[in-house]
Amino acid sequence: MDGSERKTIVNSDIELPNGLTIDYQEKHICWADAGNKYVECISYDGFGRRVIYKSTSKPFGIVYANDIFYWTDWSEKSIANIGKFGGQLNNPLELPEVGNGRLYGISAVPEECPSGSNACLLNNGGCRFLCLPTPNGGRSCECPDNVEERECNRNGLFL
Repeated sequence: MDGSERKTIVNSDIELPNGLTIDYQEKHICWADAGNKYVECISYDGFGRRVIYKSTSKPFGIVYANDIFYWTDWSEKSIANIGKFGGQLNNPLELPEVGNGRLYGISAVPEECPSGSNACLLNNGGCRFLCLPTPNGGRSCECPDNVEERECNRNGLFL
């Protein structure tokens, strides 16, 4: 989360990725591409890229929950959805007529939060302002732009 050791996993055949979601079980990153009109996934390591669904109209937000992908689409007044392995679309989730007719982001709330741990979990990782986990299990402390580095790194109890 601190941005170190980042790598590009998709750099071709992508036009307008609007939404991003994660399938933690399969370790896949998935997105809605309004340019290609696809819903696609790829493994964390950049292999196994696959199209879940072609022929969306103008997808914007996407979320993955309970083995189903749900996405908003600026051309539709419903929420399209499909199983994790693709195939035929499920019946769309209909919406009441409200707003400007365009659906933007979408979220799903799981019944249970996924478990996990990182170096920032306890006492903000010892950081005064912002603690960011690193890929190797460590942490880096960051500060707001308007705080001098000396003040930022000052030790002591922070209330």
